[in-house]
Amino acid sequence: LEEPLQSVSGRIVLTPEAIDLQDITADLGDGKIMLTGTAELTNGIPDKFNLNLDAGQVPVDVPDTLEMTLNSQLTWAGTMDKSVITGQVDIFEGTYYKDVDLSLISIAAQTTRKSRPKVREPGPDFLKNIGLNIYVTRREAIAVDNNLASMSISPDISIRGTAYAPSLDGRAV
Repeated sequence: LEEPLQSVSGRIVLTPEAIDLQDITADLGDGKIMLTGTAELTNGIPDKFNLNLDAGQVPVDVPDTLEMTLNSQLTWAGTMDKSVITGQVDIFEGTYYKDVDLSLISIAAQTTRKSRPKVREPGPDFLKNIGLNIYVTRREAIAVDNNLASMSISPDISIRGTAYAPSLDGRAV
């Protein structure tokens, strides 16, 4: 997200027993986000928590690749040892426009390369303790408009697993 948060407001109430986030809102581009929730404290350290993030009309821009607008209702709840992010992300509109390089020279260079392919570095270990149960839907089909295709895709998928090793299930037609 390249857009800065603007018009941030709300209350954070801190007591010896808890941190309470009360209607923290912000503008992000043309969209709005709201964060609420509570974290119980044990000896001043967060123990149990329940955080809710609602986002409406939030723009997502991956330069030279993708533009979309999202709505979401997500909850992150649990303890520091085991938690889960649940909810729904609704793609309001989107366009994937990155061109695909199909030149014979670049394909030949990739197949004759003697170096090992890059492997994604593992994330921090704490991500193994965050389960995922997120449904991704769409209001309108996502447009694919590049040098290879001009079509629409309607995803209906779920994101499961952990934040360390997420997996996708579902379909896009």
